[in-house]
Amino acid sequence: MSRILTFHEKDVIGGGSRIGAAYYMEADYSPVAVRIEAEKAPSDGELEVDIYDDGVSIFTNTAAVFSAAPTTKGPTLTSNPSKTTVSLTVGQTHEELVANFKSGNIAEGSWITCKIFENRGASNITIQLELEEIE
Repeated sequence: MSRILTFHEKDVIGGGSRIGAAYYMEADYSPVAVRIEAEKAPSDGELEVDIYDDGVSIFTNTAAVFSAAPTTKGPTLTSNPSKTTVSLTVGQTHEELVANFKSGNIAEGSWITCKIFENRGASNITIQLELEEIE
């Protein structure tokens, strides 16, 4: 059986603001897709969203490790800070993502919450998390 959790906020301030309700999971679920919609699209960068299972992001860490120009001691390696958010880009009012989830499921008894880190001018924002119950 499918279940869709909906998080909505008309005017999001940003800066790690939690939006919508906290949902209690009465069964084990597997994440299927996340949809982000905004009546007014972000205009100053990406709208960044994260969804948490008992305080831990359900998305994979997308921090990239890359090398700069080689030096006499070899390449310089740098790492971006940890980033588990998914985003809606400038000018977009809708995005559906299906491949950004960590491996593992959402366990019965978990609490699911959502935060917006940067709204970048977007407003009337709705995030939906589609789940499939594990039999």
